[in-house]
Parts: sequence; structure tokens; C-alpha cells
Amino acid sequence: MQTNIQLANVRVHRLGLTDDFLLNLSDRAQTAKVDRTTPVSYNLLPNVSLEEAILDAWDDAHKTWVFTWNGNRRFWLRAELDALYFILYGIERGDVDYIMDTFPIVKRKDIAAHGSYRTKEAILSVYDELQTLGLERLGEYRSRMSGEAVAGGWEPEPEGVNA
Repeated sequence: MQTNIQLANVRVHRLGLTDDFLLNLSDRAQTAKVDRTTPVSYNLLPNVSLEEAILDAWDDAHKTWVFTWNGNRRFWLRAELDALYFILYGIERGDVDYIMDTFPIVKRKDIAAHGSYRTKEAILSVYDELQTLGLERLGEYRSRMSGEAVAGGWEPEPEGVNA
């Protein structure tokens, strides 16, 4: 089954990989014009079926890692995003506390691994900091991930440097 979607000038972020196949695919995608009668695969890959392209990219995926796994960075990103969404949806701190207690499996695993409900503590800690700043000053927030860039243009302070 084919879904017809009308799009004009499909834009795709440029890939940071050195693989020629993926770079060519990205270049074609950036300039492709898609309409109701032209399959997307024709614009992107005129001589290759979309299925073949996906399989080739999948086969090559193990050769080049797009990112380096960092468990601590991922933990804080999730905590910061959770806290931000709680604030944006207007959820009070007491309700956040209650909501976090409705995840018994996460709580049990955190306590077993860390001795406390680390996820809840991190989210509430970031929530409190963001609430103190207020929505108007969210750009001043400094991430808990030292030296790591943060989505939205926020940049954390380098270690050992006072702002």
C-alpha cells in the first residue's frame, strides 16, 4: 500500500557520515520535490528501490557509529526533558512526585542499582531548578552534563569555571 502525501522541497539534515551512499542519498533528499503522483523513492533513488537502499544502509550501519553511547549523558537528558515537559504542561511539583511514584518498575530497578529512586530525584531536582528560573529565563539553565552541548542551544558551564 502506498500513501500519497503532498510535500514540497523535502528537507533532510545533512548526515555527518563519510559513507558515499548515505551522503548521496542525503543530497538527493534535500532537493527532491515530491508530489501526489511521484513515489518518494523515485526522487531519492531513481535506480535503486527504497527497500534496497534501506537494506544497504542497515548493513553499513554497524561500520560507523553515529554517536558514542554515554549512559550518564542519556540519564540527564531524559531527566531534563521530563522536568521541562512537566513544567510546560503546568504540572505542580506534588503531582510530579506522585506521577513518578506510579512507575514501580523504574523505582525498584533504581533502588536495586543505586540505593535510591535516582530517576525521580534527578527529575525533581531539575524541575525545581527550572521552576526557580521561570519560563522566561529557561535559556539560562545550565545542564548537569558538564562539557556537553544541550539541545536548544543551551550550553553547560565547563567544569571548574564559575559563570
